Amino acid sequence: MEKNFEDILAEELEKHKIKYSKKEISDLRFLYELLLEYNKKINLTAITEPHQAARKHFADSLLPLKSELFPPKTKCLDIGTGAGFPGLPLAIFLPECDFLLLDSIAKKLSFASDAIKKLGLKNVKIKVSRAENLIREENETRESFDVVFSRAVASLPVLIELSLPFVKTGGHFIAFKSKEAENELRDAAFAIKTLGGEFETIIGDHERNLIIIKKKNPTPEKYPRRNGVPEKRPLRETKNDAS
Repeated sequence: MEKNFEDILAEELEKHKIKYSKKEISDLRFLYELLLEYNKKINLTAITEPHQAARKHFADSLLPLKSELFPPKTKCLDIGTGAGFPGLPLAIFLPECDFLLLDSIAKKLSFASDAIKKLGLKNVKIKVSRAENLIREENETRESFDVVFSRAVASLPVLIELSLPFVKTGGHFIAFKSKEAENELRDAAFAIKTLGGEFETIIGDHERNLIIIKKKNPTPEKYPRRNGVPEKRPLRETKNDAS
């Protein structure tokens, strides 16, 4: 008999040694079904088949639970959340933590907003903005989050510049990366140091890795640079910097 979404997801979570309840799996199934419904009207994702969605969207989003970074009242920021991943699945599993989902595309966040209402999630808010704009328009967000994470498709130096300024000293940034994580980490060494971070660990396997950076020192106020600059000129050590 063909396995349903809930069975597939449960197997994936067990494989990663992530504990779950029947309600949590049920809520994730509802989120999956709502995603499929919205995807007919808005292009949220190309990954819709149950096996792939369970593994690449839902179980993947919950991999940070393998760390010990989410005690009650942890304040979290999801940068480039898109349709709400990893923020929504994590919020379902961590009801005592607070989440802000950030994305610049309003139509994607319309799905997340509807999901929050229908699931009755009281610990999630959304914001339509770019990271570079939010931190300048709402300066109180600078260095105010315990954990910041991103599954966004960008190089690690870019993600570091957009994310680490939001992390409070002693907090952490989690970057979702592929099997090339160690290469990306070497490429981002200068950015990590410049923005006050320090590499802590990598959690994962040959397919998916979470790079965890600890915030050791405050980030200089000039970061992140204005819109588009981090992507065009990623922070990397130059000959002048090294001299």
